[in-house]
Amino acid sequence: MFPWYDSHWHSAYQAVYDFLQKKYPTRVGDFVNALMPLKTHKDFKPIIAHDILCKATLSEANAVIAGIGIGDWEVHEVESFGRLVLHDHPYFTDLQQRLTEQVSNIVNEEVVPSYNFLSIYNGRGVCEPHLDNPHAKWTLDIPLDASAAWPIYISPVSEWPTKDDHTSDWQPNIKSSLPFDAFELAPGSGLAFSGSSQWHYRDPAPIERNFYSHMIFFHYVPTTMQALVDPLAWSDYLGIAEIAEIASTFQE
Repeated sequence: MFPWYDSHWHSAYQAVYDFLQKKYPTRVGDFVNALMPLKTHKDFKPIIAHDILCKATLSEANAVIAGIGIGDWEVHEVESFGRLVLHDHPYFTDLQQRLTEQVSNIVNEEVVPSYNFLSIYNGRGVCEPHLDNPHAKWTLDIPLDASAAWPIYISPVSEWPTKDDHTSDWQPNIKSSLPFDAFELAPGSGLAFSGSSQWHYRDPAPIERNFYSHMIFFHYVPTTMQALVDPLAWSDYLGIAEIAEIASTFQE
């Protein structure tokens, strides 16, 4: 339904919302209210956590990356993003868990880890405007090593999109219709933002010989929403069997 990367969750939400409005209008409020904790307060702004990784941990993290075998990396985003990725490496999963209390304090909400992934960008790196699915309501973005600064652009908190919010030229429309702030971080510092409610993107990587940028993305979800963040759980919660078929259509 929506055209950007990682849009399947928002598409499922919109499809179920439309279905309930048509077939079960008295249950729309139940659905919206149940998922309200996944939305982000409009006043939230990205927060920089300077040196959230101490020098020793940063050095250790980079050593772990250097020791990952080439065959262990996921290559499905080399063409589209100019990056290798690796999800939920044991070292970084443990590190994410250790940072959970700090993230809860930063975003003023009790959270639990959802997933994490390493991104190893090359000179073809790019990240087009998108919203994450709410498994990444909260993201802690930490650069680990880079040959040059490469800012991320983040919008204010937005309402979740509706089916009328995109056209064939939606990317320039998003960039021109919202104010974006640029953030550049030193290795070891983190940026906390709400990826599912704040549009974000990176321009093409700097034109530099042998450019690289290594990042870790730690994603967190509100503790109270560990079950309902999964669209496949909505059917049982509402007691409406048809929702399961709708939600399954939008699984990644």
